[in-house]
Amino acid sequence: MAGYQANRICLVNPWCDFLLAGGISAIVFVLFLFVGHAFSKGLLEWLALFTLWFANWPHFSVTLHRLYHSRTSRVEYSFASWGLPFLMVFALFLAFEFPDVVAPALAKLYLLWSPYHYSAQTFGVSILYARRAGLRVTPFERTSIALFAHACAAVAVVRTETKVWENHFFALTIKSLELPSWFLPISYLVMGLGSLFVIISLGRWWKRSLCGFPWLAIVPLMTQLSWSFVQPVPGFELFIPLFHSVQYLFVAGFMHLAEESPSRINERNPKWCVWEILRWVRQNLVGGAILFWGVPTLSSLMGFRYDLAKPIIWTAINLHHFIVDGIIWKMRKPSVNTPLSLTLSQLLTPWRRSV
Repeated sequence: MAGYQANRICLVNPWCDFLLAGGISAIVFVLFLFVGHAFSKGLLEWLALFTLWFANWPHFSVTLHRLYHSRTSRVEYSFASWGLPFLMVFALFLAFEFPDVVAPALAKLYLLWSPYHYSAQTFGVSILYARRAGLRVTPFERTSIALFAHACAAVAVVRTETKVWENHFFALTIKSLELPSWFLPISYLVMGLGSLFVIISLGRWWKRSLCGFPWLAIVPLMTQLSWSFVQPVPGFELFIPLFHSVQYLFVAGFMHLAEESPSRINERNPKWCVWEILRWVRQNLVGGAILFWGVPTLSSLMGFRYDLAKPIIWTAINLHHFIVDGIIWKMRKPSVNTPLSLTLSQLLTPWRRSV
């Protein structure tokens, strides 16, 4: 019974959930900590660019698929489905019309928002596993997890933005905010408070959990913490988008199976799961390539400068993704919470009963 209750916390099984919810990132972090200096910067940059095609770009396509895959979804999220695209097209128009002012500002917004987008996902995955352990997460515990996750992101952002620098994002020039140096100790203080509140929350969870301690809820939090302290780990920061995307694709892939399962009840078996995920992966590999390679290429064929069109379009896709994800992944919604309360074993129940 104890083993069953422990497995009930997992979407698939303990090892799979641990690795894909953040464990891979932790393993690579430790690996790079000891042998990161052995890899050339050029090799790591090439590998990071290679992973964009197979993880980072597809995870943007997954968001669009979730938003537009059904009439119910389009109606439920009507603003995100129909109003938001018009706003993004308007932002694109302004960026191309004022490439020296609006385009760098939008790119800067994307770069500042990105760590908080990652921390919001960290918060969501942690709360997901706490709920799967049978816990009713209190407002204090939600606030504690959110404070810690976002404070980790704030430390990374403030550490960068208190320095003076100027970088190039293709044809765009991005500058630091040059924040006052006292922002950094304050961000560390907030993260310390968040850490204390998380420890208190974990103690409360230990006493109340119905399915054993929700240790998987800690994994994304520790992963988020490692993403904030990458200085002694050369090259690791290049792969943070990959690990964020893997975490997203894992949860979204399970969600897809859970939503498809009722309509495929007569063929639900391990083979069905494999083929459905492969179809889903193929669809989003193509979708991601169209978004990040096809659209900029088409823009250049239409007469726009490729080195300008690429960062502007990438920025717009990211900002759209950040907003939409914040809308469609609300854990309190039954349309999100119910599918994510299942396990892979439950999705295969008809097959398991027949063998």
